[in-house]
Amino acid sequence: LAGAVCSGEECHKALQRDWAGQRCVFLGWNRDGDAKYLRDTDVALATSPEDADCIVAHGPDRLYATGDEAAPVLTGFCDSGDVAPYAACFDVCARRGVPLLCANPDLVSVDPQGRALWMPGTLADAYRARGGRVVDFGKPDASLFAAAVDRARGARRPTTGEDATTNGRSAVPAAPRVLHVGDSLKHDIAGAANAGVDSLFVVDTGIHARDLGRGRFDDVDRDDTHPGDDDTTLLQRIERLAEELGTPLPTYVISKFAW
Repeated sequence: LAGAVCSGEECHKALQRDWAGQRCVFLGWNRDGDAKYLRDTDVALATSPEDADCIVAHGPDRLYATGDEAAPVLTGFCDSGDVAPYAACFDVCARRGVPLLCANPDLVSVDPQGRALWMPGTLADAYRARGGRVVDFGKPDASLFAAAVDRARGARRPTTGEDATTNGRSAVPAAPRVLHVGDSLKHDIAGAANAGVDSLFVVDTGIHARDLGRGRFDDVDRDDTHPGDDDTTLLQRIERLAEELGTPLPTYVISKFAW
């Protein structure tokens, strides 16, 4: 593992760079101390949606809109997908033209038991539907892929015949060979296409398993066989789903990303 780049990190950098001294409504995870994400940004919690300069959508379970870090509203959105607890706050902020910074644009995730978990990207879509402006960090925006390639470029050791750069970072080819692996057509596959890199679409253990008739995450056949479902049928289903979602097709397809 050469390193890691995540959307939350990129959003945090933007808060430090562009929003220092401002106040935000913070959407967090269901864990104590999640608002510590704002530390080192000089961004404070807003005392109400009326005095917020921005909304920071970091997690899907807690709403901090009173200025009290110890008293968030527990929304349960991750499990329920019900936007109602956010409605009043979103209405006020959208009316005032307050932007929402989405630190995790994923719409849904899948836990090891195969349950769908609703993510901040779905909250961002609900805010858009109210006329609010959303700034996404992460996939499918190409900037996150550029940051990851840059991180890999700095971490890679020179191989035979290569020269290390004078600034201590290792040399890589001008056009590095990159393969992005992911399970979301809207985020991973579209993002890879936006960044101009190849993609590997994971089917059976990803969020589109049911959409493609492959069952749940936890009931996939261990031998990877699906009676009556040959490769041609699966590719046709992927083509139809990509057309429905308005996304490009992946470069490659794999049933599980496992070893």
